[in-house]
Amino acid sequence: MNLAAMLAAYDEAALEALANKGIVRRAARDVEEGKVAVVERSADSATVAADGEKVTLVADGPAESGCSCPSPGVCRHRIAAVLLLRATPADAADTVAPTTDQPATLIEEITALSEEALTRFAGKAGWRAALEMSEAAADIVEDGTALVVRFNGEPEVRYLRGLGVEGLVSKASPARRKALHTAALIAVRRSAGIEPAGTASSVPAEVGVSRSVDIAFLEEARATLNEACRLGLALAPLALEERLFGLSVSSRADALPRLGAMLRGVAGMIRARRSRSFTFDPDACLGLIAAAGALVRALIAARDTDRLTALAGTVRQEYTPSGPLQLQGCGAETWRTANGARGVTGYFREVGSDRWLTLSLARGAGQDPLFDPLRAYAHEAVWGGHTLAKLTTSEITIESVSVSAAGRMSATAGGVTVLCPAMIHDEANGVIDRWSNLRDELQARFVGGLVLQTVPLQPVLLKPQRTAAPWFDVLLQQLCWPVEDRDGSWIILTVPLDPDRPDHFERVSSTLPGASYAGLVLAGATMGQSRYALQPITLLDSGGVRALDLCVSPGPAHSFGESLRARFARQQKQFSLRGKPVSLSLLDEVTAALTGVAETGLRSGRASVAPFADLAARARDAGFETLGPLLDRIDQTKNVAHDLLTCRFVVDQLRVRLVELPLVAR
Repeated sequence: MNLAAMLAAYDEAALEALANKGIVRRAARDVEEGKVAVVERSADSATVAADGEKVTLVADGPAESGCSCPSPGVCRHRIAAVLLLRATPADAADTVAPTTDQPATLIEEITALSEEALTRFAGKAGWRAALEMSEAAADIVEDGTALVVRFNGEPEVRYLRGLGVEGLVSKASPARRKALHTAALIAVRRSAGIEPAGTASSVPAEVGVSRSVDIAFLEEARATLNEACRLGLALAPLALEERLFGLSVSSRADALPRLGAMLRGVAGMIRARRSRSFTFDPDACLGLIAAAGALVRALIAARDTDRLTALAGTVRQEYTPSGPLQLQGCGAETWRTANGARGVTGYFREVGSDRWLTLSLARGAGQDPLFDPLRAYAHEAVWGGHTLAKLTTSEITIESVSVSAAGRMSATAGGVTVLCPAMIHDEANGVIDRWSNLRDELQARFVGGLVLQTVPLQPVLLKPQRTAAPWFDVLLQQLCWPVEDRDGSWIILTVPLDPDRPDHFERVSSTLPGASYAGLVLAGATMGQSRYALQPITLLDSGGVRALDLCVSPGPAHSFGESLRARFARQQKQFSLRGKPVSLSLLDEVTAALTGVAETGLRSGRASVAPFADLAARARDAGFETLGPLLDRIDQTKNVAHDLLTCRFVVDQLRVRLVELPLVAR
């Protein structure tokens, strides 16, 4: 890259992205008034006198060039130098003719970049942040000599021809710039069908015997999280958001991927608060700040290497070779995330155990607009040329396949043989026919020993003794299907109505059986604030495996579906949810009180702190011996932020251990 090529790439729009319109206009006026003159020029650099200042312009661009003025950013003198040199014809010796192997398009130029160059530019922690940011839908358009990438809520990023990863420009803050620029390049490469290799394997946290965790960094993170507690919910200052994000992508966070992701999550929530986004949830924000603070304290206190490694986390789930395996297909479901990613996931049980494995076909937001999960399920070949529709309804053997610790299988496998249609017997391992056993199973999966991150949907195989007719709950906007266990207890399986996916709801509601269903049900369990949610996925009976979402073509989509109204109009709600336990109601009150204090900005003085004495007494009466003293301390301490976060973390730990099943009574 020489100076002439750089000047050709920096048009007015690129200069405005680098500085702003006002600076570009002032620079253009300086050029018009004759205040800018070329002192010296070569193929690789130029010296320009601009309104009494000396500018040394280099081929790496204005941001990397020098100016004698004290401005910390890209000043009008550097912009004026670019404008003058663009308007001044260069000698023939100073230009470089385009080569015949130059990429024809900007997208081809970006896809020609190596992933190594991207990761080196971003850094380890920045690369992780870029992968997260690139999951959002991106708008990619060509604009003159630049390719413009826009993520919702982020400054646009302009890729300038021939300048590579260092030549991207945007108005992103210094803390976010490298991660955002790398995310833009990942999004463009994904649009061309190139997935980053970093999403398919993991990089373990390197915190072995050398203990590479930086204690000074952790202390800085702790102080910043305390500040987030004091100001994040009340004022949401930009400087605080940038400080959190900067910590998350700094080289000192390389060995702490879990903490880095949490810090970025807090920064994103503070950003949502400042922009008054309807998605901002103050309770969730304070909860994440508290969890991150607890992780920091645990990292500081950790002395055992294994404990330290577990706390540090990994970048991605590591896929390790596994096999041979004998699996029973248990159906599939389509899904769509809030950011626009969509796909279909198949569920498999390992024969002779209760281990669950999954296989997904998916596309990221904005990637492959022609991808249809329903069509992929029915027609896209996966293992051994078989479709997911065939695999998830059959018993199969696999000689070798890579499996993550979370049970996700890779899309490539060796020695796949389809044996027969899948038939799962009622007495098979993992089949649950008592809901008390179901709660124990979910507690084991969701709670575990370290409750610091979200646990994904968990498949459970249920054997109802009896079922009742489903009804549509207008208030909660969900379809409710009661099922009874062998002890006579009833729970409800629910299908929420997603306004963005009315066809999915129509398919499931049309396939869901009514009363007296005899067979097994595969349900997906997620954890709510006070109850687990159980959504039916598949019916497994003498008729085979029937995926509720995939075996019936819906009719025309309706807002609430005329067919839905016709089917459920006469159904009476014969069941009601059991009341929330008193203990959970108390924890809700404590959570609301803690959030209320955080939203005041923790102003100094006892008058700004909510009275917690009554809550502390009630906590002791309810048997929460740890929580009571913490609540008392908030009313007395001078370090309110630290103690408030500690209290909130304890509340959340108690809550997840008290979550109940969606039990109903007639």
